[in-house]
Amino acid sequence: MRIFKSKHFDKFARKERISNDTLRNAINDIENGLIDADLGSGVIKQRLPKSLDGKAFIEVSNEPIQQPSKCGDPRIDE
Repeated sequence: MRIFKSKHFDKFARKERISNDTLRNAINDIENGLIDADLGSGVIKQRLPKSLDGKAFIEVSNEPIQQPSKCGDPRIDE
């Protein structure tokens, strides 16, 4: 399987010191059904170990990433 990272996520992963091997292991776990939370609509949340301490969360979706429009959301003041 080919795995892609967005430019934004790649920057986040480097800043948080999350290695590509760690991401590959998390994706293998996801493929084997070992997920932390199913958020619905093809989005899941997966916990993965950080290299220094604690845990980090990533959200994985099988849908294309889209930016929500601010002007159409009544919860956002402009």
